[in-house]
Amino acid sequence: MQTSAQPASAPDPSPNSSAEPAPGIAGLWQRLRKAKWAHIITIAGTGLAALAAIGGLWAQAVTSYWSQQTAKDQLGQSKKDSERDMRDQASKVTFWLEYPSSGAGPELHVLNRSLDPVTDAYMEIRRFKVGLYAMVLRDLGPCTEFVFDSPKMELLPIDGKGVVSFAENRAEFRNLAFVDSNGKAWERSATSLKYPLQSIRDADLRGFVLSPEPRIKKTTQCG
Repeated sequence: MQTSAQPASAPDPSPNSSAEPAPGIAGLWQRLRKAKWAHIITIAGTGLAALAAIGGLWAQAVTSYWSQQTAKDQLGQSKKDSERDMRDQASKVTFWLEYPSSGAGPELHVLNRSLDPVTDAYMEIRRFKVGLYAMVLRDLGPCTEFVFDSPKMELLPIDGKGVVSFAENRAEFRNLAFVDSNGKAWERSATSLKYPLQSIRDADLRGFVLSPEPRIKKTTQCG
């Protein structure tokens, strides 16, 4: 008796089964195909518009910053130019001590190298252990140098008593005070030029300096 062989049965595919999306770029492309393109375009357009707006704001901020920096630099330069112009004449007024070859006492040189006169000029002389004396110079003409012989100077106390001769070991020239052609009062020391002038207080003034008439010379280095 023959028995009939039963064919091997193959598994039936499930009607509800579906293939998994392909991995990687192919899978992403398949998902994008199923999405709503209109929605994607809207989102993309909104994002681009936002980026453009941010870029515009950033450019505006950068432009504003550099405009402010430029204005600040211009203001700073303008102040420097104004200060330089204000100091121009005062920087050309100075003094120094010069020792003659004869070995005599030092000469006081006061020089106005500007093209305008300076007025109300005086020297501050500090007498050691005593205090401050003032040497009135009056006006300093333009392009003019004044030379004073310090050994011929005398220090006169306010009360008129106890007049003494000037000597290096007992006094020194400290500052030159003057008013420029713009009416600004300055103070020149051996190392600096200050504005405004700090006037001598009456309580600090011990007396005045008596000096013979100076030798006056015109300078060619002027202006």
